[in-house]
Amino acid sequence: MQLPIVKPAPIVQAHARVFRHLFEKQKKERQKLHKLLDKKLLEDPEFQELHSQFKTKIALAIELIEQARNRKLPFTTVLMDSWYLAPALVAALKEHQLDWVSLLKKNRS
Repeated sequence: MQLPIVKPAPIVQAHARVFRHLFEKQKKERQKLHKLLDKKLLEDPEFQELHSQFKTKIALAIELIEQARNRKLPFTTVLMDSWYLAPALVAALKEHQLDWVSLLKKNRS
């Protein structure tokens, strides 16, 4: 059974517009706040120490692959989640002559 497609009630559309506007406004305000805070935080030596230890998931994945190759683990293919499909990781896999399998997100080209 196929349900009929109905137009949302005007009140629902009005609420959606308000929430969309608030979300976009909050996003811009968060971005401004981050720009201010990031500069201030990087002045703090304790934060600098923590920040220097930070690594992205992509960087960690590349490290894991390099460690596995250095330890002579026998593998030829890497299976990864679509979140890891990034140019830097694909380049590292190519450098090590490894095949890979992943899904491509809809928002990627």
